[in-house]
Amino acid sequence: MDQYPDSMDTETYLRQLFPRLEWSERHLRMSASSAVMIVTTTIWTVMRIISRRIGKFRFYSEDYIYFLGQLFFYGAAGCAVAVVAVGPPTGPSMISVKYRIMLPLRLCYAATLLCVKTSILLLVKRIFAQGSRFVGKLCWFALALSVCWAIYAGLIEFLWCLPVRSAWDSTVKAPEKHCIDKKVAYGLIPIIDIPIEILILLIPLQSILKLQVKTPHKIALLCMFCAGIVTIVLSSIYLYYIMTDFHKSYFVCIVHAGGSPDGRLQHCPAAAVQQDRGAVFQHGNGT
Repeated sequence: MDQYPDSMDTETYLRQLFPRLEWSERHLRMSASSAVMIVTTTIWTVMRIISRRIGKFRFYSEDYIYFLGQLFFYGAAGCAVAVVAVGPPTGPSMISVKYRIMLPLRLCYAATLLCVKTSILLLVKRIFAQGSRFVGKLCWFALALSVCWAIYAGLIEFLWCLPVRSAWDSTVKAPEKHCIDKKVAYGLIPIIDIPIEILILLIPLQSILKLQVKTPHKIALLCMFCAGIVTIVLSSIYLYYIMTDFHKSYFVCIVHAGGSPDGRLQHCPAAAVQQDRGAVFQHGNGT
């Protein structure tokens, strides 16, 4: 949501910002995308639980972190619908309401992706770090980067303008209010996220390539762990909309958060790598 300039009349600014905007269509688009992603991610989560029960696998820490991320996603989707449902920004008071909704939306968005990244890294570490200390160190390094990214992504809505209350208090004006370039501030979210996702994607590849299994099995494993490419693509799309159509970026960020729980989490329930007479990939209790 843009902060209207101090030098411009609010009504004039809003007419320029939302020319011929059909707010009901915007509401429908956001509600539909949120509903689709909620249903999709819920189905993924249920499938994850069912696969554990059928295979009689126990739940690991990455599973519980994944479930926590699902709860955060519900919060993000709910806030995304609410920010449109309250109506168009017809004045400073409504802009204030919308900003107050955007703050928890950003926090839930960042927390969702952090939980997903953490869950994936713990899974990779549990499976592959036993045979390689370097893999374990890379997992911790990627996790540290992910935490730093999540802190930035979650707090940017609070900090891109100072003092913080200027985000929702229209009475705070220059010179007291200082804002950085919004596209730069928010563009850094996917710009930083993409290299982290690439790192997470690359960590298990060498271990998988060394597995002494049949080629079809190895290809299946590579495809499963390379499902993170979907998240990288979504991050790239998110960056594109931040730079070209900032208001649509809020719609894209919900799809980004909902599309992040990829095949690495859904199709690798309890696997282990055992390096004895050649590495073999076996389904079991993860030991």
